[in-house]
Amino acid sequence: MGTFISYIKNHSVLSIIVGVVIILGIMSITAIFMTPQAPGDGKNHLYWVTNDDPNKQLVAEMFNQSSADTVITIDPDSGGVAKTMIQSAAGIGGDVLDFINEFNIQTYQSAGILMDLTDKASKYGFPLELLDDSVKGLCMVGVPDAEGKLRQRQFTFPATIDNHFIIYNKAIFDKYGVPYPSDDMTWEEYILLAQKLTHYATPGEAVPEVFGATGARSNFLTILWGKGGDIFNKSCTASALDSPEAFEALKFYRDLHFKYKAEPTATLRAGATPSGGTGAVASSSDQSLFGSGKAAMIWAGRWFLKDLRVYADYNKKMIQNWRKSHPDKPCPYQEIIYGACAVPRFKDAPRYNMTHTGRTVGINAKTKYPESALEFIAYLASPEYNNFVCRVSAAKPPNKNYWKPELFYNPDYPEENPVHNMSIKAVANGRCVQRSPFIETSVVSRILENMLDVIATRENVSDNEIKDLAKRAAERINATIARNVSRDKLLKKVYDKSLEAHKKP
Repeated sequence: MGTFISYIKNHSVLSIIVGVVIILGIMSITAIFMTPQAPGDGKNHLYWVTNDDPNKQLVAEMFNQSSADTVITIDPDSGGVAKTMIQSAAGIGGDVLDFINEFNIQTYQSAGILMDLTDKASKYGFPLELLDDSVKGLCMVGVPDAEGKLRQRQFTFPATIDNHFIIYNKAIFDKYGVPYPSDDMTWEEYILLAQKLTHYATPGEAVPEVFGATGARSNFLTILWGKGGDIFNKSCTASALDSPEAFEALKFYRDLHFKYKAEPTATLRAGATPSGGTGAVASSSDQSLFGSGKAAMIWAGRWFLKDLRVYADYNKKMIQNWRKSHPDKPCPYQEIIYGACAVPRFKDAPRYNMTHTGRTVGINAKTKYPESALEFIAYLASPEYNNFVCRVSAAKPPNKNYWKPELFYNPDYPEENPVHNMSIKAVANGRCVQRSPFIETSVVSRILENMLDVIATRENVSDNEIKDLAKRAAERINATIARNVSRDKLLKKVYDKSLEAHKKP
């Protein structure tokens, strides 16, 4: 019987191996036929894996006009980390890879997909010195050397950079007689404002007509850092999600939704129906709620403006039309008058911290045209590109020398100026997500998000249940770290050195 089971197991493994070989063979053959052929114009043709929106099309056009021997074409069909990695491994991946961020850069790098740019950046004109110190980590990955020392290497360069702050609609504050938030707002003040600004059309309604605030649920790290916690311990060898500081942060995150009702739950958002058919499909997203006048405050960044303009322009038009045809009736459309301030801090915290986010771009290590790909990355540091990002309000440009209010201001939308100003001011308190070399951040993010989803959707999650959720999340992270370290001798060296440097895990 044991021999039979062993036979089945061995042949099952053999079948899997044979299947994988066959699939890889098919993919390799497919790559030969699917790889786009050069037009024969003597130029190097690059494929840029990104979304095919008007701004990206303009960037491609501007680069092509500036380059003598390189043409870049948008490849919109390769979105998603898994698909991009499979295509790259099969030899049909794009040359330039977009949407690499703080959560997936390790995944790309560990798979050998990304070219190491460390020794090329200065030579080609996109050195890290162009970036603010607080955002350099978005482009870096720690790589162990032969001695087990972790060396920070550059694998990408940002296309855009952003960080969240509070954007609020002064018109809603004025409507309900609520004073605007200060630029040093505490969480207590934020909660009070959110409660005062939450209004129901009629008593007993389940869903508010206006939410006081929205978007904090996607910014848990601000709460965690404010409580003195972080994702990992100092040596990044173990999770700190089961620490006392994390426990306090998770309790506050729960209370923000259910005790204080300062953040709409998923159920409430689903029940909200934003007014104003701006041409886009109405949804219960944070952007739609704020744009349609159903939320007074939102956690967002400068990137939000290009979407908000659709709502702002539509609302202005509808308000004008309504007042002409219904001069004696209250207008159902809400004007947007921008205000902006920093995210809240805890009273006992000297400052707030906000997560830096970025859309960074890397080069496929297997590209046939590395020089041309490096030329495109260098273009992201150019005056032409950085001025373009300033002009279209697509977050902040990568080059910190262009973070100037006068470059951000749009003469067609002068009312947006408070948002531009805060976008620059908030940088000082930004920080990158803590990453461990022993586990991919994308894995940690999924574990954390699953835990937060439970806390934010179940009204009666007790303190003990939160402790149990945090303990299980930490155990999953630590088990993954242990497994990764046990499989890689060099990584084990780094792990042991990290433990020694910090004396304890």
